[in-house]
Amino acid sequence: MGSMPRGGRSANGRPPLVTVAGTAAVAIAAQVALIHLLAFVQWHHFAAMVVSLAMLGYGLSGTLIASSGEALLRRMQRLVPVAVALVGVTLPLCAWLGQQVLFNPEELLWRPVSILKLAGVYLALSLPFLAAAMVTGLCLARWPLRAPALYAADLGGAALGGLSAFLALSWLSPTDAILAIGMAALALSLVALVDAGRGASPLPVVLVVGAAAALIVTPALRTVTLSPYKDLNQFLQHRGATVELERHHALGTFHVVDNPDAPLRWAPGLSLLATALPPPQRAVFVDGNLLGGLTATPSGTTAGLAFLDQRITALPYHLATPRRVLLLDAEAGLPVLEALVHGARDVDAVLAHPVLRDALLDRYADDTGGIYAQDTVRLLVAGSRAALADAGSDYDLIQLGPFGSPGASGLRAAGATWAYTVEAMEAMLDRLGPGGVLSVSTWTRLPPRPTLRVGATMAEALRRQGHADPARHLVALRAWQMATLVARAEPWTSDDIAHLRAFAEPRGFDLAWYPGMPETEANRLNRLPEPIVHRGLRALTGSEHEDFGRRYAFDVAPVTDDRPFGAHFLRWGTLGEAAELAGRGGLPLVEAGLVVLLATLAQAVLAGALLLVIPMMAPAARHRGSRNGKPRARVLVYFTLIGLGFMLVEIAAIQAFAQYLAHPAWSAAAVLTVFLGCAGAGSLYAGKRARHLAPVRVARVACIGVAAGVGGFLVLAPALPGLAMDLPVGLRLATVALLAPATFFMGQLFPLGLRALGAEAPTLVPWAWGANGFASVAGAALAGVVAVTAGFTACLAAAVVTYVLAMFAFPQGAVSVNPGSGGRAH
Repeated sequence: MGSMPRGGRSANGRPPLVTVAGTAAVAIAAQVALIHLLAFVQWHHFAAMVVSLAMLGYGLSGTLIASSGEALLRRMQRLVPVAVALVGVTLPLCAWLGQQVLFNPEELLWRPVSILKLAGVYLALSLPFLAAAMVTGLCLARWPLRAPALYAADLGGAALGGLSAFLALSWLSPTDAILAIGMAALALSLVALVDAGRGASPLPVVLVVGAAAALIVTPALRTVTLSPYKDLNQFLQHRGATVELERHHALGTFHVVDNPDAPLRWAPGLSLLATALPPPQRAVFVDGNLLGGLTATPSGTTAGLAFLDQRITALPYHLATPRRVLLLDAEAGLPVLEALVHGARDVDAVLAHPVLRDALLDRYADDTGGIYAQDTVRLLVAGSRAALADAGSDYDLIQLGPFGSPGASGLRAAGATWAYTVEAMEAMLDRLGPGGVLSVSTWTRLPPRPTLRVGATMAEALRRQGHADPARHLVALRAWQMATLVARAEPWTSDDIAHLRAFAEPRGFDLAWYPGMPETEANRLNRLPEPIVHRGLRALTGSEHEDFGRRYAFDVAPVTDDRPFGAHFLRWGTLGEAAELAGRGGLPLVEAGLVVLLATLAQAVLAGALLLVIPMMAPAARHRGSRNGKPRARVLVYFTLIGLGFMLVEIAAIQAFAQYLAHPAWSAAAVLTVFLGCAGAGSLYAGKRARHLAPVRVARVACIGVAAGVGGFLVLAPALPGLAMDLPVGLRLATVALLAPATFFMGQLFPLGLRALGAEAPTLVPWAWGANGFASVAGAALAGVVAVTAGFTACLAAAVVTYVLAMFAFPQGAVSVNPGSGGRAH
């Protein structure tokens, strides 16, 4: 194509907007599909993190383009179609390779060398994104003054691709979706070939397309290599295990497995003195994780289910007489049967997956005797908060399923637990009728954490309800595996305590707390070195709750909507000690989810330093600065700040809106569509404004707009639960538009910066593209760390700070545009 003219103006031709938009759509669709694939074969948090790290390709593309001088730009017409075709080749191949790396996140705690495995997966998955990023990066370097239009095409295509992939995954398996996306990339390469005109040679594209077509039909690429650490894989190792039902869905891959030779008998919280045992059950899995056991009831009655009265979760049925029951975690149906066994006449049950609802009502209707289809049972597929808002009249019992991982991994530390916040429990207490009870069960972990945190959260909810002494409104029992806490608006009486003892003693459950309980009654059967559960609940429900929370080795403070990560217990001050103990049998103290997030952030920073900062500051690159000697560091800072800010807002918004939109996957689809669409509109607007005003002036207004938009959202956020929860789902989706003004301004800053550079320092454009890409990688991990440890408010406040700093870091010396003076893009 020849060298790029000074000022960044192309001498001829126009940017291939269709190719850029299509490539962005393919790239974001690939990320969505990879999230689903790796959530199934690996772990949810690991998957989302690795796919965000695949953004490494975007940063690396900037470094390659910048380091090549003008060699790549001169060959751009030939390279762009080939790069698009390479997306189709590398995507299915790298997705397959990523599954072959046996990575256990817990190994990071005692075998740091395993971070190389994480890096291996991360580098492999970056290859298709590197190819996709080369397309946009080359176009931005070639037409920097057309950056607003190019960036708008990139964001608009990404919005369409993300939404399309989410919808497609309702019918396709993750591997089939990846192959379909690969084929779409191959088709797009032919479009890019036509778009490139006479300067492109069809031979390399045809060869790549042919190779990719041969690769895509390879059966191995459709197979799934499940991690040996996943529940489903371990269950299938038993002789006689057969997969009866497998369904792929946008909300996760669903399996039902039967094994007559070694059947599942799922009854968490069952008394060690139980005289009745659960019958053989089918195992139900979502994304390879055990959800529970599907219990056959061929008679359509609860005959033969006496074991359900010997679980600790049956406690509320002995403290009250619940007739109308809301089950906010119905597992695979067992809590529904438990409610019916105890005489409930109206049961609303929230299921985790729509395929499970269909299976209970259709595929397994005969095995369950139609018990789930009767008029007294209503199966819901919704988030717990949404289900609570959609429910009808008040309940006699609202029951939450086991909280806190039963294992020691702590992999769920980065997952939001919206049903277990103070605000959620306040709403639950409001939905109870006279004498109604709220029951929450927890898995036990040592040292005690989940039980104490739930107790602290329930106590705080009671305080907010106006109960000055929550200790009078809470009772708790503890078993070897689980604990159950029950709260109500009325104080517990001596008769209630008698019922508590009558339930606990024959079943071998320990009394953990009741009003006025002496310590001598605690810790008798399932003994701990000290009665720490009783002492903790006594402190957390009393006047010394804040002091106990500060002194306890783990964070057991009440969970709030601003920081809904109830499974995150580790304090920063004990992280080093916990890591040291991990190698000496102290693994239960450590949270692998947080450690992996920190490892990801460290890798992102290291990658940015090695692949961007060092090459940019190398002597060979110093002569490529702007004509006025404007420091390259200023460019690096500006584009890094806006990349970090964008990701901080986006990741925080995806998690924060999940409580309204019933499921995190729906939240991600809605937020990404609004973010990318509005940012694309902002980019187009910025292009029009920059024709008449200096980019620095438009950028400063945009920075102020972002800060005002995010700040306004922070002011409105506390009122949203009360306003949005009672709205239909469609209107809840519309609440995402509250961040539209901020994202509209956010979309202006990147193209404005590139336009300024393109007019006076075009050789810095690829560096700016790379800096923004690396910032996106680090920003995704940083947003997770900040949200988990400090909350969403802190995450959004940090974003505001980055945009305020960006206002002062804008490369304002690069260009000064006067209307009609040649600053118009061509």
